[in-house]
Amino acid sequence: MSVDNGVIYVMDPPPGFVRDVNQHPQSAPLVVVSAVFFPLETISMMVRIYTRAAIVRRVSFDDYLMILAWVCDVLLVAFTLNMSNYGMGKHLWNVPFTPDLYPNFSLNNLLAAIFFCAATGLAKGSILIFYLKIFPIKTARILVWIAFAFIIGYSAAGVFVNIFSCSPIQGSWAPEYVATAKCINRPMYYFIQAGMSIFADIITVLIPVPWLKTLMLPKKQKIGVGILLTMGAL
Repeated sequence: MSVDNGVIYVMDPPPGFVRDVNQHPQSAPLVVVSAVFFPLETISMMVRIYTRAAIVRRVSFDDYLMILAWVCDVLLVAFTLNMSNYGMGKHLWNVPFTPDLYPNFSLNNLLAAIFFCAATGLAKGSILIFYLKIFPIKTARILVWIAFAFIIGYSAAGVFVNIFSCSPIQGSWAPEYVATAKCINRPMYYFIQAGMSIFADIITVLIPVPWLKTLMLPKKQKIGVGILLTMGAL
């Protein structure tokens, strides 16, 4: 920590850098993206549920999974944006130190990671279950269920790994436990989690490809369905 004009900061600027107390947070693009896409996501969810409940009159398992994914995403966005109140997007030497800075930032970061795993896993799982309605072929259904088990499995594991990443659990955010807590190598875990997530994205996109030709649709419409499924999976 360092003191500048009576204000305590998290650290001194490194050599060659000057403290900028008016630094514009680099988290601003995140706020913009959330402000644009989260309402679109919410509107899409409302339209989907209205269509299923009021028009089709049948809300299915994949709809419930997507609703849970949306709820988790609401919490993910909330905790992520809240981190900007505790220095996210600023150089540490520009962040004023307060006693609640570390615990609040760390706890919000932990909760965001937990709900990220849950939201992405549930969303991909919902898409896979939707495939079962389109492709009744036995081989396709087997592949879908295998992929579903893998995605839900590693997503659930991600939730629990984040929760129990430190022993005791409070070591993830409470300063009084930092010195003695035993924690996993988080950067390494995040790389592994990212790799598995990318792999899950790929299999979610590729699973329906071989069976698109079985749909009783003109070629152009099959291409359109393939594009829509790909966009949805991404």
